[in-house]
Amino acid sequence: MLTAIERGYWEPGSRMPGESALASEFQVSRNSIREVMKSLAFFGIVEPRPGNGTFLSPNALRNIHNTELVKLISGRSSLIELMEVRLLIEAQAAYWASERATKETISELEAILKEDELLPEPDVDLHARFHDTIVKLSGNKLLIQLYNSIRAEISIQRKKFKEWPIEDRRKFSLEHAEILDKIKNKDPKGARDLMQEHIMDSLWKILENGKAPAPSGLDPQE
Repeated sequence: MLTAIERGYWEPGSRMPGESALASEFQVSRNSIREVMKSLAFFGIVEPRPGNGTFLSPNALRNIHNTELVKLISGRSSLIELMEVRLLIEAQAAYWASERATKETISELEAILKEDELLPEPDVDLHARFHDTIVKLSGNKLLIQLYNSIRAEISIQRKKFKEWPIEDRRKFSLEHAEILDKIKNKDPKGARDLMQEHIMDSLWKILENGKAPAPSGLDPQE
């Protein structure tokens, strides 16, 4: 999609083809096109207009050139780098969320976990809301902005988790409950450490499934 836009396949400001047409053009599913369009919209490359369709932004080329992250959407190295950045952002967010927790913020997290418990199997989208909420509850505007800048890539990454066995996804739910306990008990270091372990566990499972070598500096025994 990015290559087509850069090569002038569509004119800036023009209406984009619908999901079905794009899926046929690129020989992928409509769900894949939907996720890509969400990412492009996040970076201001396309503009959804309810009732009228989706349009290529007049500033699409400039936004592509100014946003290097969109070029890292796929590829094993970018996946590892993304997980490393998540370790920095989300572990610290859990620390601050624990320090600054209130009854209201704890209730917000509890409601997400409760909703997940009532479903027949763990919901990856609810897991995403749990992580998003912890970052929001950190109260650090710059941290939140940094997280939002990679949120589209994280969303694409999480699609992998939907294909994982229910047991693995249930383990994620249990780990979320443990992180929440640390936040409720005002244990910032504990919350940070558990969030780091939680993200690392996801990374190692991804690497294991892909049979790829572990990135240097990330030793599962440490």
